[in-house]
Amino acid sequence: MKTNRLVVVVQQDQEEEEGVEAVVHGEEDSRREVEDEEEDKRREAREWSTNTDEYVPTIPQFEGEPGVKVDTTGFTPSDFYTLFINDELINHMVIRTNLYARDVIASTQLKPSSRMHQWVPTDIGEMLTFLGLLLLMGIVKKPSFHDYWSTDPLIRTPVFPAAMSRDRFILILKFWHLNDNANQPPTNQVGRDRLFKIRPLLDHLFGKFQEVMEPGRDVAIDKSLLLWKDRLVFKQYIPLKRARFGIESFLLCDSSGYT
Repeated sequence: MKTNRLVVVVQQDQEEEEGVEAVVHGEEDSRREVEDEEEDKRREAREWSTNTDEYVPTIPQFEGEPGVKVDTTGFTPSDFYTLFINDELINHMVIRTNLYARDVIASTQLKPSSRMHQWVPTDIGEMLTFLGLLLLMGIVKKPSFHDYWSTDPLIRTPVFPAAMSRDRFILILKFWHLNDNANQPPTNQVGRDRLFKIRPLLDHLFGKFQEVMEPGRDVAIDKSLLLWKDRLVFKQYIPLKRARFGIESFLLCDSSGYT
């Protein structure tokens, strides 16, 4: 009786092992089949094939009316300038600059020799002159900022002192503002607007660019590097560019050249 029970137990163990082996072999066979199918697909993807069917893309009908939306007949350079930099924007600069100057002077213990004692609120006319001198500095290059007001007959540029004194220009430049610092998000805030200081100017210009001109059917998006060598957290260095240091921006360019 003991011998018979031993034989039965041995037979059961063998049957269980055979069942386990069958399951294992079955899983291995299934895995091999899947791997073989994937290899066949990869092989087919590597093989060159020619598709003789002509592909005709579906292009929506262009229904825009491209061109300048403003009648520019008889426009002077100044008129084109005011299409974008208008009195509304200038007045905003004046308000924010005067408020910032007032806050700084009120919260600072000024030295007797401080230039800020000379501050008086600016206005639209003076702000236009200030912006004009800034633009002219981009055309007339000089090694030093103070050289624009130099009295040396070899390097002087009479238009600068005739338009505005050096001290007044420096004061406006010091207080020149476009946004309210009280609303500026903290530097550690995730997703904060890094262009907060000039956001009103950008929003104004983007709106004007769309109002003045409607692009045509053929447009392109391109990257441009704005030269900037001063401290800036998102300044980029691209050695292959002519201006290697700067701010990378994306431009929407019309076939007419309008950007």
